[in-house]
Amino acid sequence: MTRDSTNQTLKDIGEKLRNERESRNWNVAKIQALSGLNPATISRIEDGSNPLVATLLEYCFALEIHPKELLDLEMDVSPKIPPSKNAEAKKFAYTAGVKQLIKDGFFSSWKSTGEVLEALEEKFQVKELVSKNISSALGKLVKNDALIVSRDENPYLYKIKKDPKKN
Repeated sequence: MTRDSTNQTLKDIGEKLRNERESRNWNVAKIQALSGLNPATISRIEDGSNPLVATLLEYCFALEIHPKELLDLEMDVSPKIPPSKNAEAKKFAYTAGVKQLIKDGFFSSWKSTGEVLEALEEKFQVKELVSKNISSALGKLVKNDALIVSRDENPYLYKIKKDPKKN
């Protein structure tokens, strides 16, 4: 194998991983929360420039074995940090997750805390979220002018704050 084929293989592996992550509608922060890897490492893996993976490939190529032979093992493929037990994954869902829902247009109409909870659990596959923590995250976003709240309703309802420049 030549250096060019190693580089292409790394890019192919990274592309497969990125495509799988994106097909699940996960962002890098979700992978970080489940794996303990830092975002820079995740980025290097996905763009095919992780030197540790390159070293492993070069070793396999030196032995003239395909890397899949090396990895064809029985193994537990669950995340290093299980999402249902991981405070970081839940913290992600409460903060960055709600911000992602805003970006996705979820709050274009009024939403209750319960609806937000269901959307977060579905989108980020994190279970056992606590509604009071979601309410707290929503309250911070109201305070930061990202959302508005209707306190006339029970439960409170939240909606995206319209950009005055677009009106």
